[in-house]
Amino acid sequence: MMYSAALGGQNLSDGPVQNYRAFKSTTWQGFPRAVPDLAINGTTVYVSWNGATEVQMWEVAVGDKSAPHTLSSAANASRSLFETSLTMDSESPYVQVRAYGGNGAILGASAVVESSSGSSAFNGKVHRLSNPEVIGASAPTCGNYQVQQVVSTSLGVRTVMNYRLLCTVTLLMVFILIV
Repeated sequence: MMYSAALGGQNLSDGPVQNYRAFKSTTWQGFPRAVPDLAINGTTVYVSWNGATEVQMWEVAVGDKSAPHTLSSAANASRSLFETSLTMDSESPYVQVRAYGGNGAILGASAVVESSSGSSAFNGKVHRLSNPEVIGASAPTCGNYQVQQVVSTSLGVRTVMNYRLLCTVTLLMVFILIV
């Protein structure tokens, strides 16, 4: 719901409502602040990103014990409703999921997870880079997001960090009440 207004009581259940309007937007775009969630069951990876409306495709990237910081694509699938399942050819010790938009840009990525424990690998260092080298970025626009490709020289990992431009939208509502 993008807009809601009620004239009368502050709570819709505390008395007679004189007027109520609600409008649904078909152009609303959701870009959550949290990273995508994933669950692993053998070779199946379940992924969801609550509130993300622009995801078109998911990719599973995996790494092995000999080169845990090097991730390669293992599976991809079109987004299906709230939760999408992807099947890998074989189990892998390290798994990450990446969300792609319609233009092929990466919208977000999960933490790299150890499949055996389900916990974040590398003590979360992959997503907490200090002073990363910025490779490129899209132009920020109000109400949209900015995706930056980042390289960590210390980890040798290319990852994605999302920055959202917080925009304040001010709505002026004037009600003239004639008594």
